Amino acid sequence: MERRSTILLGEANEDDVLFFECALRECGKEYDMHVVRSGTAAIDYLQRACRGGDVPGYPVPKFVIMDSYTRHISGSDVLRWISENRIYEVVPTVILSGTDHPSEVKLAFHLGAHGYFVKPLGKTQLTELLKVIFNYWAQSSVPPVKEYQVTAEGEPAMLKTERG
Repeated sequence: MERRSTILLGEANEDDVLFFECALRECGKEYDMHVVRSGTAAIDYLQRACRGGDVPGYPVPKFVIMDSYTRHISGSDVLRWISENRIYEVVPTVILSGTDHPSEVKLAFHLGAHGYFVKPLGKTQLTELLKVIFNYWAQSSVPPVKEYQVTAEGEPAMLKTERG
């Protein structure tokens, strides 16, 4: 049986998490959603997922949606971390923000964001935007994350070598 794809959602606002879940149900998409409440937790999740999905409870996400203002470290800091850890460069990452200030949008794309959206204020509008995002990435082809071998904590992951 094929495992369902996972969305990694970085969102601290409980109401917004409920809107995400509602939009996912309305889309009829077969995703598991892993919610993290801080940028630090997002990085922790990705570090575990980089092991090729071998860590139970941490499958490699199909895509990542991050609020630009997460606890502890910002969505931009998570993007910066992703850009420094090239394992994740093929995992689509979308930023949701309360603002479309040009410098923030530019920084997000400079750091490798694949999309930047301003969060609408109303439940219906947010649900509709999320459905567009979910449908887009559900139809998009994304190359697989490379498999890396487990290293000691704090050390960068290394590519697995093929044995000939």
